[in-house]
Amino acid sequence: MQEGARQPWERRSAETARAYRAFACFRNLGEDRTIVRAAKLLGKSESLLRRWSARHEWWARVQSWDLENEREERAAARRARAESLRWRRQTAQQVQQLAMLGLSGLVHRDPVTGKVTLAKEVKPRDAAILLRLGVEIEDGLVPPAHEETTGDDSVAMLLHSKPDEELQQLLDRLDPHPPSEEAKDAATE
Repeated sequence: MQEGARQPWERRSAETARAYRAFACFRNLGEDRTIVRAAKLLGKSESLLRRWSARHEWWARVQSWDLENEREERAAARRARAESLRWRRQTAQQVQQLAMLGLSGLVHRDPVTGKVTLAKEVKPRDAAILLRLGVEIEDGLVPPAHEETTGDDSVAMLLHSKPDEELQQLLDRLDPHPPSEEAKDAATE
């Protein structure tokens, strides 16, 4: 469309303000629009609205309006999907980074003896579970808990947004060999 050209659903130069208000009412009725319904809402005669409709090509104009709205809805849906995918990738990468930090914290080298030992405060199982969770999120196998969450808190939101039981079920699914109840009890003592 040329610069400055009007959209079909905008007021036409030969259209009176009253005729345009009637068209706008008709246009805004959506898929179930009828001349009869618009006439009732406006308190105008159907014959007057039919004349205005024919003179100002209401049906062609509302078809353009509907197509434009559908195009905008599709574009908004594409943007929402892209944002969701961006968030999922970002969250997955953060979870993976967290897991890698945990994995790198597992190994300590004694500066005097050079002996390599595992850190007691980091459980290898927990780091491995986080790494698998991050990979599965990135692969799209685990839906994100909060689509709109962004920033540094997204990992915490993912982990804390689910009730404990649901989060535990998720972790159990990711780890095929969870510790026994006795081992859990011993770890908490």
